[in-house]
Amino acid sequence: MNKESLKAFGSNLLDAGREAGSEAIDNVRLTIDDIVQEAKMDERYDQENKVAFALIDSGFSDEIVIKILQKYWDKRESEATRMIARARHKISKRSSQQTVV
Repeated sequence: MNKESLKAFGSNLLDAGREAGSEAIDNVRLTIDDIVQEAKMDERYDQENKVAFALIDSGFSDEIVIKILQKYWDKRESEATRMIARARHKISKRSSQQTVV
């Protein structure tokens, strides 16, 4: 192998390594982006349920809570109804724990 062909081989090898490294970095970035997006969705879900819980616990009617969740949290009526059911379950669970103590 002459010097020029060895140089070309080395250059091709470096280019392939750079491309593989760049692809690996892109894959890591995409994975991190997916994790961040999932965490954001989880946080939003938690916040939405806290809102439903606070409103129900404060004595607002189901109809009012549904309207608030639809208007400010862009929830369908069925989603809002499920959130209210979870909030009521959490409240009843909390009440039963307090009476035991």
